[in-house]
This record gives sequence, C-alpha cells and structure tokens, in this order.
Amino acid sequence: MTKVKGKETGKKTVSQNTDKPSKYINPLTDFGFKYLFGVKELLIDFLNGILDIESGIVDLTYDNTERIPHSDEERIARFDLHCTTGKGEHVIIEMQNASQDFFKDRTVYYATFPIQEQAPKGDKNWNFKLQPVYSVNIVNFRIKDIKPDGTKKAKITEPDGKYITNVQLIDRDTGEVFYKKLTFVYLELPLFTKKENELKTSIEQWSFVLKHLPDLTEVPEVLQNEVFEKLFQIAEIAKLPAKNRKEYNRSLKNYRDMMNAIEQRDQKIAQRDHIIMQRDQKIAQRDHIIMQRDQKIAQRDHVIMQRDQTIVQRDQTIAQRDQKIVQRDQKIAHITKDNEAKDKIIADLQRQLRLVDKNVN
Repeated sequence: MTKVKGKETGKKTVSQNTDKPSKYINPLTDFGFKYLFGVKELLIDFLNGILDIESGIVDLTYDNTERIPHSDEERIARFDLHCTTGKGEHVIIEMQNASQDFFKDRTVYYATFPIQEQAPKGDKNWNFKLQPVYSVNIVNFRIKDIKPDGTKKAKITEPDGKYITNVQLIDRDTGEVFYKKLTFVYLELPLFTKKENELKTSIEQWSFVLKHLPDLTEVPEVLQNEVFEKLFQIAEIAKLPAKNRKEYNRSLKNYRDMMNAIEQRDQKIAQRDHIIMQRDQKIAQRDHIIMQRDQKIAQRDHVIMQRDQTIVQRDQTIAQRDQKIVQRDQKIAHITKDNEAKDKIIADLQRQLRLVDKNVN
C-alpha cells in the first residue's frame, strides 16, 4: 500500500502530519528538477514517454543551457536543460511553476536558438537541412488559461482531462502536419488528475511522480521498476550529500516563497473577481429594476395611447355630430326662409282680397 501525506492515490488516503519533512525531494524546485533529470537514464526514459520519436532516444548529450546574445542590448536566454540525442535531435526541457504573460512566445523564442545554431559557420554551400527540435515544457499552471495573443485569460477554464498538448506547424485547411521537425510539448500538471491505480503509460507514471513525489513515503507498487526505483533512491533527501542538501533547502525555500506569492496573488485575484462578480450582480439587479420600470412605463404609455385613441374617436364622433347639427340647422333655416316667403305671399293675397271685397261693396 502506498502511503501519501493526506493525499488520495487511488488506493487509500493516509492522514499524516503534513508538517513533517518530506522523504523525497520536490522535483518542481529548480534544484530537484535539474538534479533528477541530470541523470541521463531518467531523462531518456521521461523523454521517450512524452515525445513521439521514431525508434526512441537511446543516448543523449547534455548541452550548454546558456545562450549569450549577439550584443549587450539583447537578453540572455537560459534553458533549464538542453540536450542532443544520439541521432542529432535537439531537446529543450523547461520547468515553469508560475504563469506569465507571453509564456508561449518565450517557448517559441527559446526554440529558435538550437535552430539557428545548426547553420555551419563559414559554409556558404549549406543546404539548410535541419535536425528536429523539441521544446518540452512542464508547467505547474494551465496553458489553456492563456489567450491566443499570449496574455492570461480573465476567467479560469475547467479541466477537461487533457493534460498534454502537442503543437506542430499544420496546414489549416487540411489539418495535415506541414513541418514535423519543430515540436512543442506542454505538460500541464494541474490538469493531471489520475490516481495511482489508474496509471497505465510511462508519461502517466512520470506525471504522477512529478506532481506527488514530495508527498510519498515509499515507492508505489505501480512504479516498482528499474527506472523509478533508481529515481526514488536518488531523490531521498537523507541520502543527499551535505552540499547538495544545503542547495536543495535553499531551492525549496525559493520554491515555497514563490508558491506562497502565487497563492497570495491568486487570492487577491479571487477577491477581485468576487468583488467584480458582486458588482456585476448589483448591475444586473439594477438593470432588472430599470427593465421592470421601463416595462411599467411602456404599459402606462400604452394605456395613455389607448386613452388618446378613445379621445380622438370621441372627438371625431362629436365633430360628425356637430356637422350633422349644422346641416340640420341649415335645412331649418332654409325651410324657415321658405315659410317666411310663403307667409308674405299669403299676406299680399289677403290684402288684395280685402281690396277687392271693398270695391265690390
């Protein structure tokens, strides 16, 4: 049974005093990473697990990790590890704990050095044939939280189970690999969630060790093979020479300080995001109130419009009625005028009759 300090390995969780010093070095520290992968056998096994190289890596040579710029104004490039395989492939291995803007850009920039250095000096007839270049990046953050323009996303994406990203130049229309001699590999440790009893492949075993080594108290059964038994033997802190132990303690302190700083930064970001979320909720509530008010205003305006339409219809009815009254009055006036004319004629006739009657008598 594998014992882990307060962590779930897939078999059993063993609660232990987490303040107790680790038995094994932390491979995510600068010292631990270079100390373990400074062992050729371990590095070859790791690279064969993570890289798809035909016939694998049999041997490799460690190269200089510092690149001096062409001028004092340019920035020095320092790799964590740089090696050349027996077949001439160039491999850069980087360990990055803290997320940073333009990290992808940095990995591309670093890859340009082993490309440029393949040009033979003074050979004007060189035909530009290149050996493959691999950029292997082990990161303790999520590459997917970096936007395509290189900056970090404001919101954190949820893990989807894919913890290794392989990048090559492709034809965007067909999806076929256009150039296979330049490869970028990103191993995202926060996205690796497999437990001990789920480890099947070499890279799954390596990812488990990279993430959990300082929490283990013995070699897990699934890792009991020649390579990992050698790793656990080398990684045992008690067996480190005094000079190396001192260097590791200094590197561990730097690592813890950095992780504490990252945690504090993330807490501040979380607090800021919480404040922004609360502000957005208040804005949403205010917008909802405004929307409800606007709906009431719209309803009121609709009622007013209906009332105005009723008034217009009433005024039209009154106007029609008034028009009919005018027409009636006009008819009455005409009739009255006719009656007055008739009365005048009758009066004249009566007067004439009286005159006739008077003359007859």
